[in-house]
Amino acid sequence: MPTNPGNAETFRLLRQAELFAALLDDDLAYIASRTERLDVADGELLFAEGDEANRFFMVRSGEVRVSRLLDGAEFELARFGPDEVVGDFDFAAGTRRDARAAAVGGTSLLGFPVGGVTLDTMSLEKPDTTARILLRSLAMVAGRIRTARALIAENSPWVRELRRRIHVDAATGLRNRSWFDEEFAPSLSGSAAFVLLKPERFKELVDARGHAAGDVAMSRIAARLLQVARRHPGGEALRIRSNETAILVPGLDAERAISLARAVAAELHAVDLSDVNDGRPFPLTACFAIAIWPDDGSEPRRLLDRAREVLLKAWQDGGGRVYRVRPSAKVAG
Repeated sequence: MPTNPGNAETFRLLRQAELFAALLDDDLAYIASRTERLDVADGELLFAEGDEANRFFMVRSGEVRVSRLLDGAEFELARFGPDEVVGDFDFAAGTRRDARAAAVGGTSLLGFPVGGVTLDTMSLEKPDTTARILLRSLAMVAGRIRTARALIAENSPWVRELRRRIHVDAATGLRNRSWFDEEFAPSLSGSAAFVLLKPERFKELVDARGHAAGDVAMSRIAARLLQVARRHPGGEALRIRSNETAILVPGLDAERAISLARAVAAELHAVDLSDVNDGRPFPLTACFAIAIWPDDGSEPRRLLDRAREVLLKAWQDGGGRVYRVRPSAKVAG
């Protein structure tokens, strides 16, 4: 239940926020009028991944847990206790959330700004104060950039963990294209199979049942791909774009890659989507493109792009086709 506190404690907590630390008392008085107290139950979310960072929070009592979903599991990133500030940098930078925050036990917070108030409305009410807030936000962003550069130069374990996280597609838990370009491709040696796939009739499901049904389907496809990839030493599952994915397996020749594609097709066919299709089955089929590095191309990034061209050709031809990339042709069947 939100209330407006408007007391000495509010001023003290506002001073704890980096964004407000150097502001004038008159500024803080106005900010306090645009701040609300929130009493939050255990486990209640303050924000989730993808939310617009349109406010931040100062902890009065209790704790806030910040975490991120990765490979279907939740990993804790940080905890914030009394007098600490949650989400101020995202607010200052005007970004969307890349993690979630939830109360641990009963937690009391201050939230700024109060619901329904934006910096645009504040700039009309108090332009000088809003200008000082914006200038301070720029200083915060610049300071964090300098700190990040120093950490990157040190190549600390924290930076290595951050690099690992930014190479994972948040929606599916699969590796993303930047990981392929920056980590996988430069480290390749020996040989590797790229088995790309694209579901058929996927648009039919989305058109009939909405994007939420498509998200569920992609999540379940990703789970199957991860299972298959982990059966092979060094195997990885990759989301290329939209519903185009791949399994990458070192040391796999063309014949075994075709067998892998068939195994994936069987796994997809077993995915149950009846709960998002009005109780009726929606069997998944897919088309495939197979490329063998370095036989089909010596540059891994270009080979993946060529394999995607072949994949789109297989998908257009339909019927669960499996096409092989050939060294001498742009598109091969």
